[in-house]
Amino acid sequence: MSSFFLLNRASSLAPAEPVDLRMVDLANPSLVKEYQLAVRDPVLGLIEGEYLWAYHHAIITNDNGSRAISRTNLTTGESQAWPLPDYWWAGDMMIRNGKIVLTRRFSLDPNETAGLYEFDPATGKLTQTLALPGAHLLLLGAAEQ
Repeated sequence: MSSFFLLNRASSLAPAEPVDLRMVDLANPSLVKEYQLAVRDPVLGLIEGEYLWAYHHAIITNDNGSRAISRTNLTTGESQAWPLPDYWWAGDMMIRNGKIVLTRRFSLDPNETAGLYEFDPATGKLTQTLALPGAHLLLLGAAEQ
């Protein structure tokens, strides 16, 4: 691996020219590519092929409750976003069968429960797949990596 990516959790602090993501080339650390994603303040991310998927939550800046999932093409920089319910909190994410799996450890809404949720980018729908108190981190077994 000759490069790595850094998410900027507080990108909305520079609203005129936000930088949401930086790619650093390890062979030439002075070479940094900057990206503006479709939504500010990415907190979690994963890369699948040439796409970065990110969960956005303005926890460091003024938290207005808005949450989103975005997908960014790391070659072209094209980015799109899907809104999530206001104040929807995710602890971790992974991609499985073309859907984003999110953990939810707790909710202030009594109609929502902790557990695993699937977000389908084709429909924009978020669905709970497993009620599981305290769900937080997702770890893949060696056979699935």
